[in-house]
Amino acid sequence: MSFSRRSFEALVGSCGIVLLGVWSNILVAAQMNGPQVIENLFVADETIVALMRQSYALMGHTEQEVATLIGEFISLYGEMVPAALLGFAMLAGLASFLSVCALTRGRRRFLVPPFALWAMPRGSMLGAALMLIFGFVGSSQNWPGFSSVLLAAQTYIMITYSIQGLAVLWFMLGKTKLPLGAKLPLAAIAAIFVGTGLLFIAVLDYMMGFRRRIPPNEAGPFGPPSV
Repeated sequence: MSFSRRSFEALVGSCGIVLLGVWSNILVAAQMNGPQVIENLFVADETIVALMRQSYALMGHTEQEVATLIGEFISLYGEMVPAALLGFAMLAGLASFLSVCALTRGRRRFLVPPFALWAMPRGSMLGAALMLIFGFVGSSQNWPGFSSVLLAAQTYIMITYSIQGLAVLWFMLGKTKLPLGAKLPLAAIAAIFVGTGLLFIAVLDYMMGFRRRIPPNEAGPFGPPSV
């Protein structure tokens, strides 16, 4: 972060370092204990499978239904691992970024804009769309590994643009006269229950850019810049 001149660069670097750290630990473990460490990473743990089997049985599913559901989960588990690692790196990187920004206030080389102005850089939507199309094409052609590519692209898009959608919502709440105690629960409810609605809001904001035309009334929590 001491070398970054823009907060977005520091944020991306933070997420990248988390992902690099996760894979470094996995590779070190593989060197110490053999390649089966990586192989086991993509195989569903028996404890998880047993818990799922018990849960489905308690929900009233028949043995055949339970076997079908468990079989689908096991077959898809390996494809979900890359997306799960990517999602963890993004969220953990964001948490680390915000923590360090709070500790280095006044000593960093970049300014961190309010949460109400958080936005992905211009051009990122095209890159996300290309990733998604690439994954869809590979999956439809049954190319090996492309289901993981598609799932990772979907995870990236859902997390990043849902956060931007939440920032847009916070921006709109900032234009009201509601107290902070009322805004926070509304934002939390939107984050929990709106789901893809936040993604839709982010896409509209990306295409129309209405936040750039109206300055926010108040500053929210620190976050990455609008680029």
